[in-house]
Amino acid sequence: MTAGRPLALGLGLALAAAATTATREATADEVVDSRYGFAPYIGGGGAWLGRASPLPTPVALTQLGAEIMGELPPWGGFFRAEYLSSGQDGRWTAISFALGASYRVLGQPRHLSLVARGGLSYQYWHGSSSGCDVLVFVPNSCIAMGAPPMQGTVTVSAPVTTYSGNALGLYLGARLELPVQPLYLALDANVVPDVAVATQNPSAVLGLTVSLVVGLRDVHKSGAGSDLPQPPSSRPRHGL
Repeated sequence: MTAGRPLALGLGLALAAAATTATREATADEVVDSRYGFAPYIGGGGAWLGRASPLPTPVALTQLGAEIMGELPPWGGFFRAEYLSSGQDGRWTAISFALGASYRVLGQPRHLSLVARGGLSYQYWHGSSSGCDVLVFVPNSCIAMGAPPMQGTVTVSAPVTTYSGNALGLYLGARLELPVQPLYLALDANVVPDVAVATQNPSAVLGLTVSLVVGLRDVHKSGAGSDLPQPPSSRPRHGL
């Protein structure tokens, strides 16, 4: 009985120390300093365009873009630029920009988490019923110009419809960040309702896209919970 008491006391102290260490590590893992980065993305979806006749609507779209983001959890900000194309069938293309803020709804960086995003959107749309082939994903400077007629021949061409317009509106989205390392991997769901500015065709645009975002991950954790020990003279790194 006398020898058992010190043993039980030592075991209790060891368990208490282990619990305290685990609590400190969990707390440090939740605290994340500011993070920023650059991430390209690719995706697809569709859009409805008002006053688009005789050009087709709604159309399927491909999406290729990149964004600059920053975050001081739970708040953050972003700027994104992308190219949208409906390909040869729809003959619509657009350059799109969005600037906004984000809020971390669920989860922490480096873990499965949900981020709400919203801001302002600007898009420049162009559509034409004639011209070169409209490529998907990649812009190719397609202009509304048919082939020149051969000498000594008479060519009867169908009327060419060309629309170009600026549109302003909102950017609304949700991002699901995936716990994949060492990459930053996320899925975006985006809704962009825009109205025309100083133009009539298209008069309005409602776009819906889903994107895969890929970037390099480098999260700095404050406190003693960092994954790798840092020399006292080293400066903290920030990233996605």
